[in-house]
Amino acid sequence: MLLDKHFESHSYSFWHLFKDDQKNILDQVLSQTMESVESDFQQIYDNNYPLISAIKTYGMKLPRPLQTTVDYIVNTRLLREFKSEKPDTNEIKRLLTEVQRMNVRLNYTRLEFALTQRIDQLMKQVQENPTKTENIDLLIKLLEVVESSKLETDFWQAQNIAFRMQQDSYEEMRQHADKGDGQATKWCEKFEKLYNNLNLKV
Repeated sequence: MLLDKHFESHSYSFWHLFKDDQKNILDQVLSQTMESVESDFQQIYDNNYPLISAIKTYGMKLPRPLQTTVDYIVNTRLLREFKSEKPDTNEIKRLLTEVQRMNVRLNYTRLEFALTQRIDQLMKQVQENPTKTENIDLLIKLLEVVESSKLETDFWQAQNIAFRMQQDSYEEMRQHADKGDGQATKWCEKFEKLYNNLNLKV
């Protein structure tokens, strides 16, 4: 047991420690355990994916252990992408396709919270550096990819930021665009698309 190994070289045990120290050690051991569990699930998933895919293609029901494996891997990968500073929208799209195809049971609470946080954070980055269009492009793609999923998110913070930007940054760029500035025109087009994807109207 990992907890026992942690104290092999010590003359005291886990139960001799203060509760805060106990919690810190439990967190460390749990983290190591979860990494091992994920690795085991990943190996089962990779080794049996052709079988899993064939079973679903023929409309058969996956045995519970295999379905549990698929559920765990897809949820874990989606959560990792949503927590990433630069989510891979192609990977998210692929995983959401797997959700439909494999009847994956999603952990909506964790995924929706992580997705909302990521969109809010990306929107803050857009506000801090409006001319960096890579962040706008990423947000547009991310919102488009998750739109057709069953994930329900609350974008009110991102919407508030976008609304404020529409009143200042967008209006300033719009004036430049009206004077024939091509770069400003492209920026306005991107911002309008993002604004629309956040269910707002310019």
